Amino acid sequence: MSERRMEENALFASREKAAGIVIRGLSMELYGRKLLDHVDLDIAPGKISGLAGESGSGKSLTGMTILGLPPEGAKLTGSVKYAGETELLGMKERERNGYRGRRISMVFQDPTSSMHPMLSIERQLTDGMRYHLHLNKQQARERAVELLRLVQVPEPEQALERFPHQFSGGQLQRIAIATALSCNSRVLIADEPTTALDVTVQAGILHLLKDLNERLGLTILLITHDLGVMSALADTIAVMRQGKIVEVGDRYDIINHPQHPYTIDLINSLPTKVEERMEAAGELGSSNAAWDAGTVENVDMNLDAGDASIPTIESPTKVSQAGETGAANGAGAIGKIDEEA
Repeated sequence: MSERRMEENALFASREKAAGIVIRGLSMELYGRKLLDHVDLDIAPGKISGLAGESGSGKSLTGMTILGLPPEGAKLTGSVKYAGETELLGMKERERNGYRGRRISMVFQDPTSSMHPMLSIERQLTDGMRYHLHLNKQQARERAVELLRLVQVPEPEQALERFPHQFSGGQLQRIAIATALSCNSRVLIADEPTTALDVTVQAGILHLLKDLNERLGLTILLITHDLGVMSALADTIAVMRQGKIVEVGDRYDIINHPQHPYTIDLINSLPTKVEERMEAAGELGSSNAAWDAGTVENVDMNLDAGDASIPTIESPTKVSQAGETGAANGAGAIGKIDEEA
């Protein structure tokens, strides 16, 4: 067995089988306005589920609600179940902390704003592990090095000593993904993970998410307005508009045979042909051979340089039948843990 596989097995030896999320009738009202309207969504275990729609449609709000971070004062009804058993809505905050970061994690759109600029990468990677996994300082550091290797960050030992401003956007997003996986989360919510990145870096992050899904059985909810990204990664796609799910189907059917007028408008707004999008999806799905062919450094350089065979689709600037827009912001906090081992 290769050294990389041995490290991976040791790192995730305690990982349980894949878990999913089942959402039924989720509604949210804030200041008299309905932001989510009877949302039904299945995030299948071990699969990549896509949630697409324009800005303000409620995509990120749905993800934040799963994580237990709805807007202050919001009134919630419905059901959000983890692994088909545990009801997350109405859970007490202390009990929810056992799920947030431990079983369900989130990667945000802009890694530069989701990471603390004054704390080292080591501190930001290890705080959660020391809290949730009860590791001492040395154990947490060793695990952090393994995580950075997993997400293909070069020179992981040296990377731990640096600060966020010393990394590129693509490398920061890899570190953010490592942080999300640090406590063996079984569900990863990726909220527009490539939107803030250059097009030459986007393919590398998509490769990474696909690889983690296939090798670790990681359940992923991919939130994006870009159906081009969705067509290259998601197993199923749900289309959202004005707080409602308007269409759900597998990737091929949604891209090639959309039924709802809004989905048709989204597809027609893309600047490339359907055949090219589906070809990109097939090439991305078979990309793992490249990961196993070279060293960590070589793989990282190839991914960050972009893959000319996988076209990245520019996001449309305007979509017909666009609804009203809004914003929902979530803020993360880093726990205070004594530096003593």
